[in-house]
Amino acid sequence: MMIGTVLMVITPGYATIGIAAPIIITAARILQGFSVGGEFGSAVAFLVEHAGERKGYVAGWQWAWP
Repeated sequence: MMIGTVLMVITPGYATIGIAAPIIITAARILQGFSVGGEFGSAVAFLVEHAGERKGYVAGWQWAWP
């Protein structure tokens, strides 16, 4: 996640490097998406393992809380 964010911060604008700018920004956003996708499953597993009786209710909060 940090690498994707840093890429977005340091990428120059379209006027400076042309078509490479939106390509780099798109690649950075894709990298961020893969990072979040990898964290989501483990976060739900952690919630379910530490839940009491209502495991489904607790796991559902991961979807509701961004």
